[in-house]
Amino acid sequence: MFHINNSAGGSARYGRFVLLLAVGIVLYLIFLQTKGEFVIDSYINPLISPAHAFKNLLYSWDSTLLLGQSYTWSQTYLFPYSFFYYLLSFFFNVSMCQTVIFVLILWIGFYSFTKFIQTEFSTTSMYTYIGGLFYIFNLYTLINLAGASSLLLPYVILPLQLYLMHKIVLSERFFRYGVGFSLATLFMGGINPPLVAINMIVIFAYGIHLLFLHNLRKKLRPVLLRVLFCLALTVLVNAYWIVGILSFFQNSADMSTILSEPLSMQNQASSYLNVFRTLGLWAFGQGWDGVSYYGYSAAYLGKPLLMVSMYLLPLIALSSVVFIRKSKQIFWVLILIITSIPMVVATNQGIFSTAYAWAYDHVPLFSMFRGSYKFIQVYIFGLSILSAYLLVSIRNVKLKNALAAVLTILVLINAFPFFTKQLFQKDSIIQGIPSYYYDAEKYFRNDSSSFRIFLLPAQYFAVYDWGKISANPEILFNKGLVMRQAGSSEEESNKIALDAYAYLFNKDYGNFEYLMRTLNVKYILQRNDFDWAYYKEISQSPEVVADVLSKYEKVATFGKLDLYQINTDYLPLINSNNVTFEKVNSVKYKIYLKNIHSAQALSFLESYDTNWNLYLKQNPTGEWCRKQKEYKVKDDAYYALNDKINELNRVKKPDAAGRARLRELEFQKNNLSESTVTECVPRQKFMEGDEISFIYKKSVFDTTHTKVYGYANQWTIDADSIKKNFDKSNYTENADGSINVELTLYFKPQTYFDLGLIVSGVTLLGCFGYFIYGVNVNRKKRRNGTLPVSSSNE
Repeated sequence: MFHINNSAGGSARYGRFVLLLAVGIVLYLIFLQTKGEFVIDSYINPLISPAHAFKNLLYSWDSTLLLGQSYTWSQTYLFPYSFFYYLLSFFFNVSMCQTVIFVLILWIGFYSFTKFIQTEFSTTSMYTYIGGLFYIFNLYTLINLAGASSLLLPYVILPLQLYLMHKIVLSERFFRYGVGFSLATLFMGGINPPLVAINMIVIFAYGIHLLFLHNLRKKLRPVLLRVLFCLALTVLVNAYWIVGILSFFQNSADMSTILSEPLSMQNQASSYLNVFRTLGLWAFGQGWDGVSYYGYSAAYLGKPLLMVSMYLLPLIALSSVVFIRKSKQIFWVLILIITSIPMVVATNQGIFSTAYAWAYDHVPLFSMFRGSYKFIQVYIFGLSILSAYLLVSIRNVKLKNALAAVLTILVLINAFPFFTKQLFQKDSIIQGIPSYYYDAEKYFRNDSSSFRIFLLPAQYFAVYDWGKISANPEILFNKGLVMRQAGSSEEESNKIALDAYAYLFNKDYGNFEYLMRTLNVKYILQRNDFDWAYYKEISQSPEVVADVLSKYEKVATFGKLDLYQINTDYLPLINSNNVTFEKVNSVKYKIYLKNIHSAQALSFLESYDTNWNLYLKQNPTGEWCRKQKEYKVKDDAYYALNDKINELNRVKKPDAAGRARLRELEFQKNNLSESTVTECVPRQKFMEGDEISFIYKKSVFDTTHTKVYGYANQWTIDADSIKKNFDKSNYTENADGSINVELTLYFKPQTYFDLGLIVSGVTLLGCFGYFIYGVNVNRKKRRNGTLPVSSSNE
C-alpha cells in the first residue's frame, strides 16, 4: 500500500488548521450577512418559516399550492436540510440559521475530504488541506451555495462516504463504520435522484479500486457480505426518503414527463475547454433582461489572467499522472475524470455526443441526467484528489512548498467571489419577509375552516418591491392558494388560474364567481407590493386590479395587502348530502354521511389523484365531530336556473310568455333542496394509529372515482351497494331504510412514508442500543483487564 508520513506534530497542526478554518468561515459568512439578510435558495420554504416547512414535510400531500399536490418528492428535504433549519430556528433568526447551514456545508466538505485523503494515502500531511480547499472553494460550490445549497449535501458528504467504505472493506470491526455510512447517506436525502446516482457511481468505482489495490479477490465473499450488510443497513436507516422517491417514480405522471423531455431542452452550450477549467454550466455568462445570472461571470469569461489560472489548476493536478510512478493508487480517479468530462458536455460537441444521445433515448432512467452539469462535481473531486496526491508524494521539500503555494494561490484566485461581496447576487438577498404577511397569517389562523385564497396580480415567479424571492410568502397562511405559478401554462392548475384571471379582468363575474365557488375560494388577496413593472407583460396594473375588484367588499388591509371577500357561497372542501367531515391532517379526513337513500355524489376539492382512497369504518357514529361551521350548499342546478333568470330579467319588457317562463324558473329555483355540510374543528394530528393498516385494507367505490370541476375528486356513494357487499357493522340503518356510514379519506403514499419513518427510527434505535451495549461491555472488560488495546482503539 502506498504510504506517506509527515513529521511529528502533524495531527496537532491538522486539528488547529481545521479549527481556524471553521472559525474563519464563520466570521466570513457573518461578515457577508451583517444586516440580517438571507439569500434566496432553490428550496425557500425553510427561510420563510422553518417550523411550517418542517411540519409540512411530514405529510405526503401539500394543500397550499397547485390546488393540492403530491408531496412525496419534497419529503426528501425533511432531513437534514429542513430539520436543521427547524432545529436552529429555536436559537437564531432565519439569517443566522442560513449562515450556520452554509458554514456546516463548507466545513463538512473540507473535513470529509481531508479525512478521506489522509486515510487513503496513510498520511496526516498538512498538504492534504490544499486539496480540501480546492474541494470546497470552486465554481461548483460557488454557484450552488448562492442559490441551490441543498444540491451540495451529497457533494460534501461523498468523501466521508468513501472514507467509511474504506473502513468497511478493510477494518475488522466494520459495524460502526457501516452505521456511520448509513448516517452519512442521510445527507443525500434532500436532493434529487441524479445526485444520488452520481454518488453511488463514485462509491462503486472506489469499491472496485479497493478490491484490486489490496488484492481482496481471494477474500471477495466475506468482503461482499459485509458490504451488502452495510448497504442493507443504509437502506433501512434511509427508508423514509427512499420510499418517498420510489413512490414518486411509481405514481407520478410528472416524473414520467420529466424523464421524457427531449434532448433539445438539455445542455447545448458546454464545451470541453470550459469543462476542463471547471466552468461547464450552460447558463454561465447568460442572463435575463440585461442582467447576468451570475454577476462575476464576466471576469471568468473575459479576464485573460483569470482564464489562464483556471487552466493551470487542472493541468498541475493532472501532471501527477506523469511525475508520480505509482499511478495504480489513482487509476480509479483518472477513470472518473475521463468519463465525467464528456458527461458534462453531453450532446453539445465531440464524438461522445452521439453515444449520449443514444443512451438518453434508449437506456432506462439515463434521462435523469438531463442536467448533465451535475457531473462536474465528479471532475472537481478527481482534481482535488490529484492535487493532494501530487503534494504529499513529492519528496523535494522546496519543490513541495513552492507547488503548494502556487496551488493555494490558484485556488483562491479561481474562487475569488467567495471572498468578496459578489458571492451572492444583490437581487437574491432580502432583509426578510415584511411584517404585514405575519399579520395576515394571524388573521387566517383565527379561521381554521378549509378555504382557498385567490392571489392577484398574475405572476410567474413572485417578484416584490422588497425582493425577488421567486417563491410565495403566502404559504405562511397555511391555506390553499390559487394562482398562476412557474411552469407550463398547460399545467392543469395554471390553466384554471389563467381562466380565472381572464374572467375577472373581462368582468365576466358570473363565470368568475362560479369558478371561485368550485375552487373552494373565499377570499381574493391583492398584493400591492408586487413588482408590476417587472411582470408588466403578464400582470395587471394596480389601477386595473382596483377597478375589477370594486364589485367586492374589502374586509381587511394588512400593510400593502388588501383582502376582499367574494359575494358567493363557496363549496366546502368536502361536500355531499348531509355530510360531516373533519380534517385530521393534510392526508387524512373523517367523513360521516347520514340518511343515504340511494346513490349520491361525494366531492373532494383537491387535485385529482388516484391515490386518494375511501375506506369504510365499522360502527359509524360521527361522535368525533366538534362542530365548527355549517354550510347550506345549493346544487349546481340552482346556479344554472339563476343564470337563466338573470338573462330573462335583462329583457326590458318581456312578453306574457317571457313573464310566465320567469315565474316558472323562479318556482323551480325556490323549490330546489339544499344539502347540509358540517365541517368539524380540525385536529392536526400526525398519526391516529391506523395509518399502517391502509397498506392492506381494501378501499371502496374506486370504480366511481372520477374528476369533477376540471380538477377535483368525486365518488358515488351507493347505499344499495353498501347493504349488498358489507355486513351491518359497517353502517347503521334508519327506520326509513336509509343508512349512515363513516368513511376515512386517505392519501395512500403517506402510509409508505410512515412505514419508512418507523423502519428508519427503529433501525437507528437498534444501532444506538448496540453501541451503548458495546460501551458497557468494554467498560467491564477494562475493569477486568481483558480488553486488548487494539480493540479499544479500532
